[in-house]
Amino acid sequence: MVLVSAATIAAGVIFLLGGLLRLGAVSEFISKPVLKGFVFGLALTIMVKQAHKLMGIPGGKGNFFHQLWHVVTSLTNINPWTLGVGVAAIAIMLLLGALVPRVPSALVVLVFGILST
Repeated sequence: MVLVSAATIAAGVIFLLGGLLRLGAVSEFISKPVLKGFVFGLALTIMVKQAHKLMGIPGGKGNFFHQLWHVVTSLTNINPWTLGVGVAAIAIMLLLGALVPRVPSALVVLVFGILST
């Protein structure tokens, strides 16, 4: 946890310095396919790391593939209430984003979640 915090702070400082020094043009040297691949890989990693929370199953340990395998093999242990609340929250965020884009949909879902407890 300490290492993650240190890496986050270091990345923030680097981005802040890059913004202050107007180094945004340096990103033009990285090809678009490389950036898209990085973003896609990051999205997959986030989805696999959050899947067990959305389904109400215990989290797995290890790298991406170990965690993915744990989620796939634990599909019989899904908590239907947890999954229902998670899917409903995602649906509300998507619907609000499409129908009323000026309303902060994540904040609305957060407020509903707090009020429902």
